[in-house]
Amino acid sequence: MIVFGLGNPGERYANTRHNSAWVIFDQWSLDWVSNKYAQSLEAKKGGVLFVKPQTFMNESGRSVAWYQKELGFNLEDFVVIYDDVDLPVGRLRISFDRDSRGHNGIKSIQEVLQTSAFVRVRIGIAPVNDEGELQTPESRTSFVLKDFSAKDLETVRNLAPKIQSILETIEVKGYVEAMNRFN
Repeated sequence: MIVFGLGNPGERYANTRHNSAWVIFDQWSLDWVSNKYAQSLEAKKGGVLFVKPQTFMNESGRSVAWYQKELGFNLEDFVVIYDDVDLPVGRLRISFDRDSRGHNGIKSIQEVLQTSAFVRVRIGIAPVNDEGELQTPESRTSFVLKDFSAKDLETVRNLAPKIQSILETIEVKGYVEAMNRFN
């Protein structure tokens, strides 16, 4: 299985909402190595290859294209983890074969693969009010590039064990079982 975590490279973006997948990856103490040909960092854990594209969010497809060409992975073995401004902070959703809903990293991947038929693990990043209702930001672009609050960052970090279980379920029993169990 190959798992792409979308984000933006550089210290400036380390704790931004757009880098929620990388926040999760960093909880697993993976040994990252540079793949200059794919402009990515990669790490292996068991039979899973984890990838952090270093092409910036809007060009994520370039890295995916290289791995597709070099490894020839099946889409059934391909998972993308990324932020979702339509879900509250700390919420997860597993989905398959859906449109990008305006997410430029997903758009880039769909253009390269010429399909939307791949598994996604979406990490909620949207704020909620005191009643727990979703607060849609006025400007999604500027919102996703803002740092998490300390509380929200901790909430996302605490998702790491659940995402690990989701990935294990996808690998062993498939994404439908993971959706039934975790959505």
